[in-house]
Amino acid sequence: MKTRHLWTYDVRPGSLFRIPPVPDNVMLDVTWSCNQRCGFCYQPAHQSRRGHPTTEALVAVVRRTAEWGVAEVLYLGGEPLLHPGIEEVLQTGASLGLRQRLVTNGSRLDPALAQRLSRIGLGIGVSFHGSNARTHDALAGRSGSFELAIAALDAIRSANGPAWVQYSPTQQNTGQLTSLARLLRTRFGSTVQFLDVNRLLPFGRAADEGRSLLPDEEGWWEALREVETLATAGWEVRVESVPRCWVRQRASRDHLPSERLAAILATLRPCWMAITQIALDPEGRMKLCPGGPPFGPSIMDTSPERLWFEAPLLNERRRLCFLPPECLEYATGRLCGEFYECVGGCRGAAGIMPQASDPLTAPQQCALSTVSEVVEPGSAAG
Repeated sequence: MKTRHLWTYDVRPGSLFRIPPVPDNVMLDVTWSCNQRCGFCYQPAHQSRRGHPTTEALVAVVRRTAEWGVAEVLYLGGEPLLHPGIEEVLQTGASLGLRQRLVTNGSRLDPALAQRLSRIGLGIGVSFHGSNARTHDALAGRSGSFELAIAALDAIRSANGPAWVQYSPTQQNTGQLTSLARLLRTRFGSTVQFLDVNRLLPFGRAADEGRSLLPDEEGWWEALREVETLATAGWEVRVESVPRCWVRQRASRDHLPSERLAAILATLRPCWMAITQIALDPEGRMKLCPGGPPFGPSIMDTSPERLWFEAPLLNERRRLCFLPPECLEYATGRLCGEFYECVGGCRGAAGIMPQASDPLTAPQQCALSTVSEVVEPGSAAG
């Protein structure tokens, strides 16, 4: 996602970005239901009892999203393929010209369905929680889920469709990312286009019962060392919302060579929630993060444009006043030289739920710069 045209270098609350008239991407929860019980899930456990919205209601949300001018929808859940009307929803999105992607646990993706989804150009991400059935099934809370995820990738390959794999480092799958990548490359070749390494935060079930599953700093650093190995070997790996100054501090501690540090930094992606992205719950209510609670009315009950620009919680999030001084200092007009490549990592969660502070604490010696010293677009390091 190209975002440099949105950078202002205006270090005043609410002025750091030129907010576009329409978000580039909407993350839409299709359903509250799921047939797995991942302990680290960002959805509260009680939500799954709410079931599905009606197909008609979900189609209406997709239509309103397209009419708003959004270019892409990423369908999430719950497990989106559990919704009985998901194909009608996706056909509607395709007819409206939306780019569409979907993340699934793979349990419902058989070859016939994969063929139909491939014909409408759907991009599909399959979630993996480990490189073997024992680890994956334990984290998913369902026996046989690893083999179902493997079968889903087989179905996508047979349909000549592209796929990516979403992976969440935890305390229980430490060190398995490399072996998972090896399995994927051997069995599926170029079908799996990239690995999306997902940050976990204490939302939902993870806050209630799975907090001990979340990796600590050492666990995350080990995961990033695996990411570096895979990136060097030619894998495209995307890692979202890891503070760059924290990575530099860890690399300095371990005397990591500069080229290996650069390989890690090249995989990092900032979170653009509330800037170029927004999440919607199954009723069309906005969320500041896929794992956060909904707020305000549904986009079916009011103008989405008005919500996008006038919702107080959205505008408070854009002020980023919860970021520490090593990221930005409004009082002095200074910001980190890598601010726009990082946006503070997942410290943004502190702007959504106070208990969800980022476990990756940044060092206190970030290279703060005056606005005139910040690297200009097109020449930023990393």
